[in-house]
Amino acid sequence: MKKDGTFIACFYIKEKSRVTDWLVKNILSKKGWFTPPFHTENELKIILEKFYKNIDMHVDGSIVYFKCFNKLDKTN
Repeated sequence: MKKDGTFIACFYIKEKSRVTDWLVKNILSKKGWFTPPFHTENELKIILEKFYKNIDMHVDGSIVYFKCFNKLDKTN
């Protein structure tokens, strides 16, 4: 990704709903529709803050969606 490149994504985050966590762990992962590792909201924030700036993150149930910008150049 280029310096200041935009990263937009959405995915499942764990520990927001016991029912969703069970479904992802016992059915969706086994079918190959979801692939670990799965992060909590706080774990994801830490990861994003390490590599990205201007993070616009929203949580809706067990789904997180975000837009952020690369803060590292290709040499880092």
